[in-house]
Amino acid sequence: MQEQSSKGNPMEAPSDADKLWAATVIDCEGCISIKRAGKHGPSQVPYYSPNVFVGNTDRRMIDDFYRAFGGAVGTRKRVGNHKLVHIWRVHNKAAYEFTRLVRPFIRYKTRQADLLMEFWENKPS
Repeated sequence: MQEQSSKGNPMEAPSDADKLWAATVIDCEGCISIKRAGKHGPSQVPYYSPNVFVGNTDRRMIDDFYRAFGGAVGTRKRVGNHKLVHIWRVHNKAAYEFTRLVRPFIRYKTRQADLLMEFWENKPS
């Protein structure tokens, strides 16, 4: 996946309307997950990373996520006759911060959102 990313978000804080819109898209088109990101250290202890992403064939939606919440934008290669998919994603602390912002507006993926936030708040330093 090719990506363009933003370290932090220099824009102003998203409005409640932005948060509601983002939560609705996450509920329908998004994914909230904790994935195994690899191993690190001498003992090769597994490392887990909270992630939130949205994929859509309409680049405008992905650009709106990027403008409102920062993160990273990329594309997935076409497979067969499928259209090119544009991806917006955040991981680690940015995933936690995004989820915390939109959680009051999430309707269907509440369990995933709550688990992601609990994971981040209780992770070992």
